[in-house]
Amino acid sequence: MPQGFYLGPLIFLILIIDLTAGCLLHKFMDDTTVTEINHKDCVSSMDVILGQIIKWLKTNEMNINCDKTKEMMLGTATVQPPALYVDSNYVERVQAFKLLGVIVDSSLKWGNHVDYICSKASSGLYWLKLLKRNSVSTNDLPFLHNCNTSSTGICLSCVAQVLLVNRVIELSLYRSVLLK
Repeated sequence: MPQGFYLGPLIFLILIIDLTAGCLLHKFMDDTTVTEINHKDCVSSMDVILGQIIKWLKTNEMNINCDKTKEMMLGTATVQPPALYVDSNYVERVQAFKLLGVIVDSSLKWGNHVDYICSKASSGLYWLKLLKRNSVSTNDLPFLHNCNTSSTGICLSCVAQVLLVNRVIELSLYRSVLLK
């Protein structure tokens, strides 16, 4: 199936509908989150659960993306669970990760996510400010902002560079007319 095909995520969900494990599975589009809830002194069985998932994937001729597979622990554990491996690849244990666009951290605080959102907003505002300084029409600013934030992949910095080059050409034409 071609990448970006709009039925892709739906077909993928149909393909993994029978994926089960000995814990909670949260499936959304092409993301699957596995959740194990343990009491304070219980031993984790996530390695066994991961083994079941890998077996299911191989049976259904699918692969797991080891680079995107992460482990995060919430709360305090008296016994550290064993490291997880997918086909001899270590599953990285992280303090925070991005899940469906939201940065979740192991202490369940919002600081990392708020910083991420503020950084994105600041970047967008910077480009709008730069365009405005270079006399881009205020009617064009919402369009250019939408180009930067939409899924079309149009790079606002490229658009800005084209507009700036056009502005320089326009100013040099005015200059040549004034010098005549």
